[in-house]
Amino acid sequence: MTDLAEKPPLYDRLGGEAGIAAYVDRFYEIMQGDPEAEPIWRMHTRDLDDLKARLRAFLAGFVGGPAVYPQLYGAPMMRARHLPFPIDIEARDLWMNCALRALADTVQDRDAALEFARGLANFANHMRNTEG
Repeated sequence: MTDLAEKPPLYDRLGGEAGIAAYVDRFYEIMQGDPEAEPIWRMHTRDLDDLKARLRAFLAGFVGGPAVYPQLYGAPMMRARHLPFPIDIEARDLWMNCALRALADTVQDRDAALEFARGLANFANHMRNTEG
């Protein structure tokens, strides 16, 4: 019989609050600094500190950590919140490129990184709201 010990939650394997914060900081550094990501960077007109705080809160719950986002901002409804922005295949791919680069730079646990990447890809596909 094989001992199938449960894996810790993805949140913990990503480094908890500090790991999520490092990921979010790197994600926005990449997005802000990569000329190819400029079309999606233009969509971010709000205060960067606020954007980072919101993404940290959302991702914590997204990966099985504390459900901080609803406590601070209400129901996530991320697709509805992003409807004002045209998110097509190109925007999705630019976002995913930044997300995966940040993941490669900040997450050492290969299994956790792959699991997170799959979740981010599903999320990015869900966020599409226009053709193309």
